[in-house]
Amino acid sequence: MTDLKAVAKVFGAYMEERFDCAVVAKESAPEMDAIATGFDLARFFGATGVAKGDDFKSRFTTTVGSRIYMPKPHRDDPLLFIEILTHECQHVLQFQESGLKFAWLYLAEAEARVKYEADAYAAGLAVERWLTGHTDDNKIEWVVDALVSSYHLRAEDASLAEKMLKSHYVSIKNGIVMSKAGREAISWLETNHPELKRA
Repeated sequence: MTDLKAVAKVFGAYMEERFDCAVVAKESAPEMDAIATGFDLARFFGATGVAKGDDFKSRFTTTVGSRIYMPKPHRDDPLLFIEILTHECQHVLQFQESGLKFAWLYLAEAEARVKYEADAYAAGLAVERWLTGHTDDNKIEWVVDALVSSYHLRAEDASLAEKMLKSHYVSIKNGIVMSKAGREAISWLETNHPELKRA
């Protein structure tokens, strides 16, 4: 039987090298502590749609430039790690392709944020389908709800996210992976661990 933790470790090293990025333990990163404190202060002063500091550190993987800050629960589950790392590598690629323009658009323009997130979620979902053999149609609704609650999206932005994700889903179900990180991850898995494929 395949040791999934070992697979995830080697996969992680490959993706870090391929996308010139680094996975960092989020719970021990001082810069993430500072952001979590900022979120708690924002909530104290009445901000809505902002994660609690502890949730931000333990439930969300955050990519800044080429550093992927991943909480322990995401690193400890090998299949989840593979899926999330693929998603985050798509964000690294987006940053590498556009630099500060990516950062500005991601923070300032909801429509751009939707596109970036839809493409990254599609990367992870393609890997999930490869590993599990199915796509959960309810996952689109879950992703859209997560984007609305965590990314300050308006109704029209949520509608755009749903349309983009549905388009990606159709492609994924037909064996077409549009995101570069998704293609790279699946190529590595097919080459090194074809026995894990359930699609």
